[in-house]
Amino acid sequence: MSTIAVLTMKESARIPGKNTKLKFAGKTGLEWMAKAVHGMNPEGRLRVIASSDEEEQIAAASACGIDGTLIRVSVNHYESLLNTVKHAENVYGETYDHVMMPEACNPLVTSRQLDDLLELANDTGADYTTAVFRVPKSYHPYWCFVKDASTGALHPVVGGWAGKSQWLPEAFSFAGVCHIWRRDMVTQIGSMNDGSAMLMSKGDCFKRSLATYPVEWDEVVDIDTEGEVLRAQSLMEARHQEA
Repeated sequence: MSTIAVLTMKESARIPGKNTKLKFAGKTGLEWMAKAVHGMNPEGRLRVIASSDEEEQIAAASACGIDGTLIRVSVNHYESLLNTVKHAENVYGETYDHVMMPEACNPLVTSRQLDDLLELANDTGADYTTAVFRVPKSYHPYWCFVKDASTGALHPVVGGWAGKSQWLPEAFSFAGVCHIWRRDMVTQIGSMNDGSAMLMSKGDCFKRSLATYPVEWDEVVDIDTEGEVLRAQSLMEARHQEA
């Protein structure tokens, strides 16, 4: 089995420096992710590469021992993923069975999680493998509302829930750990426009072969707000102290 792990990176407008400047227990998110990837013990060959259209991001990846390549990051970041995979295949003369996309700014990811996800993808032969976490009942989609942008009115996501809380079915959400596709799936989603790519990668995958890996809530962070930055820093400090 041959796998390529691609860290796609771009400066964030909402959280500047979240990949390469913000510190979590003394290291940046990229440094923690590099440690997790380098600590993997996969079956078969693993190639790790970073891609960005910003030289500063590539330099930061290189400092972490990860080869980098300047690739135009398009609106459809799956197109950028596909272009990076093609670049690696041409440069290294390799072919890949799976394409991994770890979250470059997630400091909570561990080598064990990445190894387990890759093993699951290999054992199941799934088109798409990803980590999920159980949604707390207070945030269950049956109890959630979406806001109409034009009227401001709130509408139940799935028609509301008339039953008791203990009757709620278990619900799971995508976790910011890592996504894995079979190589031919990356060709499909990377060749589409952005809307179709998102549908293929996350929506249509439910109609295809999907494998999920459960993680706990305190292993998940999505650094898109200042609150999530503080939460990630707190979780990493606690983990560091326990170690």
